[in-house]
Amino acid sequence: MLPIIDIGSLDPTLNDKEGWLRVAKEIDQACRTNHFITEKRFKEFMNATKQFFELSTEEKMKIYIGNSKNHKGYVEMQSEHLDPTKKVDYKEALDMGLNYKMADPNNPTNTLNGPNQYPQSLGQEWVDVIESYAKDVLEKVAKRLMQTMAYNLGAPLDYFDKLFNERNVSTLRIIHYPPRLAEENEDEIAKLDPSEQYEKMDTVGCGTHTDYGCITLLYQDEIGGLQVRNTDGNWIEATPIPNTFVVNIGDMMMRWSNDLYKSTPHRVISHGNKDRYSSPYFFEPYGDAIVACLPSCHSDSNPIKYPPITCNDYLSMKFDQTHGYRQHQIDLEKLNNNNNQPEQLKQ
Repeated sequence: MLPIIDIGSLDPTLNDKEGWLRVAKEIDQACRTNHFITEKRFKEFMNATKQFFELSTEEKMKIYIGNSKNHKGYVEMQSEHLDPTKKVDYKEALDMGLNYKMADPNNPTNTLNGPNQYPQSLGQEWVDVIESYAKDVLEKVAKRLMQTMAYNLGAPLDYFDKLFNERNVSTLRIIHYPPRLAEENEDEIAKLDPSEQYEKMDTVGCGTHTDYGCITLLYQDEIGGLQVRNTDGNWIEATPIPNTFVVNIGDMMMRWSNDLYKSTPHRVISHGNKDRYSSPYFFEPYGDAIVACLPSCHSDSNPIKYPPITCNDYLSMKFDQTHGYRQHQIDLEKLNNNNNQPEQLKQ
């Protein structure tokens, strides 16, 4: 099972260096307990999640992500494809960020800032539950963890604070995995260990992937199905534990740490005939933040492995590879650009 870590000692007002160091050394992929979040808060958020997915497809499509210029909105069933060896992911989702009323006026290239699309039929009370959970709960936990990671990497405790400012492009996603489709070889699959079933399936809830950003806080219901590949290369079940988060390292942290921290491959297999709900919070810096190796993470014998890149450019590149609607937008943009070229330059 995944390690469980108590982060109660991560209080910046306490001068407890041993406590910070102890937690820092245990920070990789873990469930986090003692995170000052009440059971009532979790229940309110999960109820709001289920409320959204109980809406009709017609109602959800009113806030379709393809209508957004900043990657916010409803992701319809079977529209993401994370593992090219499988069919498209069997899930639906809603992507939200900090709800900026407009795009960043000082940074027009930051295409990931902007307004959320909310379901009008659920009213302001639903919005308040979602927004308070993201800002008052998740962001606070994530910032504490980032301070711990900076400390462990030999950087100042507040090294990342300036990069995760009020224009950060963090994403709160709520996901619904319907009961999975039966496979032709269902009897054979049922006899296998859960860690072996994935390879025999054509349709999975979520294909094998790593998260694109910095760190991910994942809250999941009791159904299970999340599998994580450990450092030995074995797939293990991330068994749900009430009122805890699973924490994944993302690709950006791998770049910042020069591979000292590795992003965590994971996947989802829906179990049986039950609906599964989960909510990852992808903690990301502001769009123009430079993701580059920390000074303490490279040397003559350990050269820098990744070139610098902005957060916006990296995330946009990864979203383009995963989301069908963005590929459609790219194709239309290429077509329009081609039509606007002089005749001799058209291809």
